[in-house]
Amino acid sequence: MASYTISQNSAGTQLTWTVTGLTAGDQVVFFIRYEPNDNNAGLQQIGPRAATDSTMTQSCTIEPGQYYVTRVSVNDVPLAAQYFTANDPAGSRPEDWSWSGIIWSGCPLENLTAAAWNRFTARVNEFRTYAGNGAYSFTQAVSGQTPLVTLFSEAEAAIRGTTGHGTVPTGRELSMTYFDGLASALNAVP
Repeated sequence: MASYTISQNSAGTQLTWTVTGLTAGDQVVFFIRYEPNDNNAGLQQIGPRAATDSTMTQSCTIEPGQYYVTRVSVNDVPLAAQYFTANDPAGSRPEDWSWSGIIWSGCPLENLTAAAWNRFTARVNEFRTYAGNGAYSFTQAVSGQTPLVTLFSEAEAAIRGTTGHGTVPTGRELSMTYFDGLASALNAVP
């Protein structure tokens, strides 16, 4: 089964996809666009390209500090989207994370969308990169699927592994206090 990874250069100007698990002749299409985005502004489509062996790479130009969503399609079957922020060579501290407008005290957990959670984990990786700890490989939340405990455990571990973090909440009571605790721990990075 095909899967892909993404990487970028340190200047945040080039993205490279690496697709593995291909069969010769598979049709591969690469997509990237700015995020959040309601009208597909900045959408780039590269391909289709026919695979010649089990691995294919493709690169494109990106803008430093810009937030993106990318996806790869193999034989018209889309693979999971990945969200990321292009490296910022200036090394500026990411903006603090806030759940404001996403979730609030007393709201049902269903209000926390997969896209919002993936934006949060992208911000965690912005802080990790800024702090010199490198990106964490998060499982992407998928729209329409119940959030797995794994997603929250990964966020806790990624924040704990970030230099300068605050107190990371533990436990499984998914309340506003828990989510505020995650944000506070992340925002404590100097």
